Amino acid sequence: MTPEKQALAVFWKHKRFWLVQALEFLVWTALTLSWFWLPDSKTWGVAMAFVQIWLVGVGGVWLIATSFVFYRRAHAGEDVSLKPVYKEGLRRSPALLVWAAILAAAVWFAPRWTWVIAP
Repeated sequence: MTPEKQALAVFWKHKRFWLVQALEFLVWTALTLSWFWLPDSKTWGVAMAFVQIWLVGVGGVWLIATSFVFYRRAHAGEDVSLKPVYKEGLRRSPALLVWAAILAAAVWFAPRWTWVIAP
């Protein structure tokens, strides 16, 4: 069986996890978009924007980590119930956050000519 078919089989077998994951991504997207409506003319708005951007970043990394943990456990035949998957995803999020920071720094400090070569 191809990896794509294996992934789809895991998806169809565990619909509850993906429904919860989809709802979490919906809430995460709403939180991300609400950042645009915070007033930047007030000090409290700037402070809330700072707090919210960190919550959005850490929340996104946690959602990605839980997806990775779920697929690893599902393909290994381990327990894929929600509570252990989310706990392990939370435990593994700091390592993924470090890699996300490294990627962000690489993109931020990349020379301008790099964007001409690889847009």
